[in-house]
Amino acid sequence: MERLLILLLFFGTPLIAFGQKSQLSVKHSVSMNLKGQVQEVRNYAFEPGGKESDTVNLVPYDFFGMLNFIVQFDRQGWKVKKIDLKLHDSKLVPSATWSYRYDSLHRLIEETYIFKSIDQTDTASFHYLYPSTNHTTIIEKRNSEMRMAYHHKLENRTEEVTTVNSDSSYIARKYFQFDEQERIIKVEDYGNESRLRNLTINFFGSDSYRNPAKVLETDLRTGKTFLSENELDVFGNVVGKKISSVESGESRTTTFTYSYDELGNWIEQKEFIDGVLRKVFKREIVYYED
Repeated sequence: MERLLILLLFFGTPLIAFGQKSQLSVKHSVSMNLKGQVQEVRNYAFEPGGKESDTVNLVPYDFFGMLNFIVQFDRQGWKVKKIDLKLHDSKLVPSATWSYRYDSLHRLIEETYIFKSIDQTDTASFHYLYPSTNHTTIIEKRNSEMRMAYHHKLENRTEEVTTVNSDSSYIARKYFQFDEQERIIKVEDYGNESRLRNLTINFFGSDSYRNPAKVLETDLRTGKTFLSENELDVFGNVVGKKISSVESGESRTTTFTYSYDELGNWIEQKEFIDGVLRKVFKREIVYYED
């Protein structure tokens, strides 16, 4: 159970954990900036493992199973399955599976997460209830035991998300504000305290892109503020990211280069930090046939 908790903290959050209205109204293929009728995306991560002559050797990179995965969509662009991959004996093998069920309105009914290890199988499930148009409750169970409840309340373009554990000893609150394109423009995180802990503000330079042009993040407990400035290409992908400390002025620049397929979806992304190649991501994309 503790291992499952750690895994879920890293990459096992329910689909609408970061805003009910945004996640329920925007198709998953659109939120991933995918174009066309995508059936499946296979995402693989690599890092430089050495250099021979002018060629950089790439080796598979694995970070808690977060960066290597397979996502499957239905014809409308909604996720139906996600398979997480991990390195085992220098090969990528399935480590966990997410499956999704929807109602006729494309609202989530249930998400199921199954993690398999050598000695055991752990499961988590998220059950969705819709008591009214603007309210959603998610019940989280771990190995069939109730662990958490997430209550989403939407008014106008502001959503309150309250997280409560099984005995109500932990109650956390977050507020999300959306623009007309259903993009998150502001997040207020109170955690389980009465005072604001973290504030995030997203600034969008175009109505067409889902990636923000600037992000301002402030930790109210430490007083530290960081500004992320994104440069986007014509497809809305980030090609440059500069993260600066407002207090010290120190900064780090990450740049990205892309190779695209004929529909404008990237199939290779190279990540450079301060000009040095750090990661390479490759995607295999399968489309539905007409």
